[in-house]
Amino acid sequence: MLVRSEEEFDELFRLAVTKPPFIPRSVLHVLAQARIRNFELEKWIFPQVQSYSVEDKVAGLMVPTLIVWGESDRLLNVASAEILHRLLPRSEVIIMPQIGHLPMLEAPRSTAEDYLRFRGTLAVVPRHNSSASIQGSNLP
Repeated sequence: MLVRSEEEFDELFRLAVTKPPFIPRSVLHVLAQARIRNFELEKWIFPQVQSYSVEDKVAGLMVPTLIVWGESDRLLNVASAEILHRLLPRSEVIIMPQIGHLPMLEAPRSTAEDYLRFRGTLAVVPRHNSSASIQGSNLP
């Protein structure tokens, strides 16, 4: 997961995606160079991420959550989606067939459609309009 060269970045990218989208080589070069520059920082962060318990932090949260996971994710096991779903009472899981770790890149249209459908199921909470409140008050 740590990248020290463009070759390692290419390997990681190939591992992350099942259906690689077209990304111009110049863009991949820029992305690789950013990861290479951040190698020392990522080396310091990665062990912390590995030891971090997401389960402890999210268990019981009542936030509506859409969990989108690629069925062919080779970086994080797809079974993790079900674990998160059990921990988050208001969650919904979508497992995308033949998709890897980056559904938003591999299947952007269906990922966006799923997100918009999910958003449409959420109750609309009225926004507090502070200017209307002030206008209707007895303030000078």
